[in-house]
Formats: sequence, C-alpha cells, structure tokens
Amino acid sequence: MQATPLVRPNMAATIRKITSISTLPHVTLEILKLGNNSSSGAKDMEKIIQTDAALTSKLMKMVNSAHFSLREPVLNIRKAIVFLGFKVVKDIALAASVCDLFSNDVPIGSYRRTDLWRHSVCVAIAAKLIAQKTKLNIQDQVFSTGILHDLGIIMIDQYLHSHFIKIMEKHETTQNLGEAEKEILGFTHTQLGAEVATTWKLPEEFLTVIENHHSPIKAKEKYRKFVSIMHIADVIINGQKVGFVAERLIDAQQFNFALTQLNFRKKDIGIIVAELPHEFEKAKDLIELVEDK
Repeated sequence: MQATPLVRPNMAATIRKITSISTLPHVTLEILKLGNNSSSGAKDMEKIIQTDAALTSKLMKMVNSAHFSLREPVLNIRKAIVFLGFKVVKDIALAASVCDLFSNDVPIGSYRRTDLWRHSVCVAIAAKLIAQKTKLNIQDQVFSTGILHDLGIIMIDQYLHSHFIKIMEKHETTQNLGEAEKEILGFTHTQLGAEVATTWKLPEEFLTVIENHHSPIKAKEKYRKFVSIMHIADVIINGQKVGFVAERLIDAQQFNFALTQLNFRKKDIGIIVAELPHEFEKAKDLIELVEDK
C-alpha cells in the first residue's frame, strides 16, 4: 500500500498557526517592544529580563563570553548595559531568548537543530568580522541578525515537520535547501521566515536579511550592504561546513554582487577564514549554549 502523498501547505495558514501559538517567548516580544520605544531605558530592559531567570542566566553567559572581550566579569544586567550599551544588550537578549527554539533535538538524517544553532552563531560571528573589516559600525547589529537569519528553517521543522522530513531527504541528494523546499512546500524558508518576522514586528533590517540573505541583489538599496555582509558570512560558513549546511553551491552572481557592495576582494575572504578558528574558540560558550540543555 502506497503512502498518501503530502499536500502542499498554505503559507498564510502556516503563518497563522505559528503566530497563534506564539512561538516566541513573551519576554522576547517585550524586548522587541522595548527596542521600538525611543523613551525606554536601561531600567526598563533590566526589569523585563529579570522576569525570566533562565534568560538572565543565558544573557550573563553570553555577555561574559570572550567574544565580547569585556575587561572584567559582568554579574548583573545593569552593568552589562553600562559596558556594552542598551542596543547591544537588547540584541543579545533577543538572541538568548530564541535559542530554546533550537532545543529538543529531533534528528532527521544528518540534520540536527543543534547544528542549525551552531551554523547561525558562526554566521553571526563571521558577519561581525566582515562588518569590522568594512568599517561599517553595525558589528553588534549584524551579530543578533545573524542568529535569526535562518528563522524560517526552524519554523518549517517545528510546524511542518512531516514536510520537513521529506525536505531533508531531498536535501541529501540535491545541492541547495531552497530547491527542495520549493518542490515540496511551494515556498522557501526565506519567504516563510520573512513573513513570520513581519507578523512579530521584528525590525525591518531583520526581516530583510531573513528574506534576502541568499539573494542580496533583491534587497532594498538601503539594506544591501547589511544583507551583503550576511550573504558572504553565510557562504563562508557553509564553505567551512560548520554546523548545518543548507546551501552547498555558491551563486556566483549573488556572491560577486555582495563583494562589490562591500568593496571586498576574494583575498579579503581568505583573511576572514583565517581568523575564524580563534573567534570560534572565543565564542565557544555561545556556540554550545543550546547543547548545554
């Protein structure tokens, strides 16, 4: 007896399902609201984060990671804000609050949620390095955005799991994840992720990166440098086979466009790659944050 073929899901219905269940923790939504309120300050941030003991613990671990190179240990949220700034701590808290989405691992072939987390953090680290090299003052902003750039993959895994199993089976024999998603779902993780990010009212640069990190040419002009940083970081980490590798082939047109946007040369990529092992070691606590559960 043949198995009943999966029916392609409706993306709008999937988004409604995700948002009705409120996948993002309440504290994450409060942090996002805080970031959109120009009158908010350190006390407001501290008050929100302290309502969640697990988040506070994760935040302290992330802040004290060698990745942020603080001159002395930070033991409370207020001090973290003083040392790193309101915007940076908000972004770190956002990243820490979503890491639970990557836990409760359900292995599918070679895919692991923990590997997707590892990929996401390492893309964030590479993006920060690239931003530093380009002298664009958005290093910490690209870090938190990097952690969320593959939001759509974890959403498909959690909410369209039967389809996701088929996608992973197909992905084993095809080069790029997007091709398998398009065939089985009719849409991709970048499209779904951007729509979910919109309903959650994430900042526009977040949803632009989520939607266009494989296709910087399509990004709005004002965000093209930002998206190009993330695209190059993603290509580098995929090339290094760190964590889950969604895209095995480089789109030369997109990659060269991103290099041009940043006035980067291919030898600059070699410099970034050479620096990554040291940066990964510094960020070991962040990379293993999900694995600690």
